[in-house]
Amino acid sequence: MEWGEQRKIYLVSAEGGAPMLLLSGDLQPADPNWSPDGKFLVYAGESAGEASLMSSNPKEGRRSEIRIFDLSTKESKSVPGSQGMFSPRWSPDGNYLVAVSDDQKQLLLYSFASQHWQPLALPKLPEGYRVGQPYWSHDSRYLYFESTPAKIYKVSIPEGQPELVVSLAGIDAAYPAMYWSGWFGLTQDEHILMMLDRGVDEIYALDVEYR
Repeated sequence: MEWGEQRKIYLVSAEGGAPMLLLSGDLQPADPNWSPDGKFLVYAGESAGEASLMSSNPKEGRRSEIRIFDLSTKESKSVPGSQGMFSPRWSPDGNYLVAVSDDQKQLLLYSFASQHWQPLALPKLPEGYRVGQPYWSHDSRYLYFESTPAKIYKVSIPEGQPELVVSLAGIDAAYPAMYWSGWFGLTQDEHILMMLDRGVDEIYALDVEYR
């Protein structure tokens, strides 16, 4: 996203209707995720200090953090210790948040009970690796995530060791417009769900009826 663009978060009813603006402003809110009870949104954003506005490099002085938006009060609160994190995901049981560090070298787990962040164990990865796209299992016992080069792991929560689930080497995965990197999900029985790139050229057969 270019410097100066404004990111906003809207709420749209599942039954349709006009979108309602929930979040905007200097934090540049993005990547919202629902709480299990549907009463809150957790989201990330980055703000710029006055120093960055005076700098020739507009990225200097930015800092990202995680916030929780209360839909009943329309107020946001920062998650303590979440500076330098993005891409938050709320566990289905409501007990945890997970987020990615700004440099994409770490996954961090936040416990609402202890109000403390802890880094999750990651596999040994080559120089220049990145991790991202965290995805919870439906029972909240595992966290799945993607790493470069082209692998999906899972780690048991809260203090388990990572386990390779699938290698995507040789698979032409499709990247939806809202994601800069790979995308995957889980079926109800915990099978990996992903999009394959079938190209942009298609051949169609049409039945023509002349009137």
